[in-house]
Amino acid sequence: MKLKLNQVISQKISGEWGEDPTDGGVAVLRTTNFTNLGHINFDKVVYRQIGEDKISKKRLYSGDTIIEKSGGGPKQPVGRVVYFDRNSDEIFLCNNFTAILRPDRDLVHPKFLFYQMFVLHGQGRTLKYQNKTTGIINLKLDEYLHEKINIPSLTDQIKIAQILTQAEKLIAQRKESIALLDEYLKSTFLEMFGDPVRNEKGWKTRSFDKIGKFRSGGTPSKSRVDFWKGEFPWVSPKDMKVSKIVDSQDHISELVFKETSLNRILPNHLLIVVRGMILVHSFPVAINTVSVAINQDMKAILPVDDLNIIYLQSCLSTMKRQILNLISSAGHGTRKFDSSAMQKLLIPIPPPPLQTQFAQIVEKTEALKSRYEHSLRELEQLFGSLSQRAFKGELDLSRMEVLEDVYKISDTPLSPTPPKSEKTKKERPPVAVKADTATSIWLSNRKKGKTGRVPFTPIEGNAVLRTEFARKDAGFHFQAFEAFLKNEGFEYEFEQVKDFLFEKLEQRELLQYCSTQQWMEERSRTEASSEQDDFLGDGHIWLVVNNKVVP
Repeated sequence: MKLKLNQVISQKISGEWGEDPTDGGVAVLRTTNFTNLGHINFDKVVYRQIGEDKISKKRLYSGDTIIEKSGGGPKQPVGRVVYFDRNSDEIFLCNNFTAILRPDRDLVHPKFLFYQMFVLHGQGRTLKYQNKTTGIINLKLDEYLHEKINIPSLTDQIKIAQILTQAEKLIAQRKESIALLDEYLKSTFLEMFGDPVRNEKGWKTRSFDKIGKFRSGGTPSKSRVDFWKGEFPWVSPKDMKVSKIVDSQDHISELVFKETSLNRILPNHLLIVVRGMILVHSFPVAINTVSVAINQDMKAILPVDDLNIIYLQSCLSTMKRQILNLISSAGHGTRKFDSSAMQKLLIPIPPPPLQTQFAQIVEKTEALKSRYEHSLRELEQLFGSLSQRAFKGELDLSRMEVLEDVYKISDTPLSPTPPKSEKTKKERPPVAVKADTATSIWLSNRKKGKTGRVPFTPIEGNAVLRTEFARKDAGFHFQAFEAFLKNEGFEYEFEQVKDFLFEKLEQRELLQYCSTQQWMEERSRTEASSEQDDFLGDGHIWLVVNNKVVP
């Protein structure tokens, strides 16, 4: 039979954010704790001061599904779900940008409901329930919960959940195997060559600027449309998320090489990033297996004869921390790995036969890793196929046994006695104080009449809010904030800005409202509380600086 989601959910519970804790606090999960695979990352749980009455009403129990009410982005619709399966004495809540969906266990098995909603989101079924008037996307949750799903017998639900859980475990095991291969190569490198920073084996060294022939790149004119109608890979820092470059996101035509001085980089060069904000936290290194061109923020290196390119790549990856310490800032804050830093970086040069031996180990391990990655893709496709068939009723479950112990759900009652304060407290590091004295590059440049590209950071965001938006009593849209950043020449990523504004909302430095423009202008508005799950009617989402917090 088919039922609406709200017919198989016994409780829809809004999240809670509370106040900054004075002592201890209760654990609160945020969308930053969500993984896109439906799991919860408990590494960065925050602790908040929340009243015991709300804790008793809004605490999470094993078997609950948590849904994202606000978030999303251009490439990811709002409405992600995660499954809460932790049985422990510690109490958890979720924040006000999420909601708890508690299943009616007489109708639906908790894991089955989670998988149904996980697949619905993956199919893009939440898209038509998004509020599309703001960059911070809100889910019309009540409307979404009118979506219908197939509800087989409880026994079949458990079988389906069992199948998908086993498929998930195989995926997790394959990912762990891939991660172990990476760790094996790291440990093998250290065993054979030692720590390249300390160089305790006493290998001879050479400064980085002398390790090979360096080649530069550039960006063909964007005004020449014919330059960008081709199939030749043009590599930029956004492509440097892999160890081997086989293609790129952008491509250029052969005309570029005929009419400009841009170099064609043959295979087996070491590609590095020498300029950009990625150098704040990463030093990506890759080997191109095909001919490519590169942009001006990168260098291509053809190593000298006594340096094996695979050894050199692993050596630089191992030396990442030291390299990041050598990174400097350009005049407007962009990071750079310049010639001065290259001269200070000393690369150990072990005997070439030893480097070759390591390269052979890497090649064999990478071949195995490639097979594992192919297997992983097949398992992920299998999970997708099984879930589709299961929820359409196309799987033959008649011969399958139910493994009760695998799906045992917490027997904790749903309406417990309110917890005592001692149970909600946990030792935690002191709350960080905002660095109001930090200097904004943008604001400093503005006062001096200077212009130029400025990397977006929380310091810059605070400056923009304080100087440009703090007096906008009628509120502003996400788009207005983003448009201002573009006009002022900020370098930013969408997720950066979204995370910054979400942090401000959580800290109550920004308030969120749902109303018409006229209502906002008349200052006759109602704040969107944590109880407001939907944003209906002709209203829009508005952000207003809380001047009680941000002077």
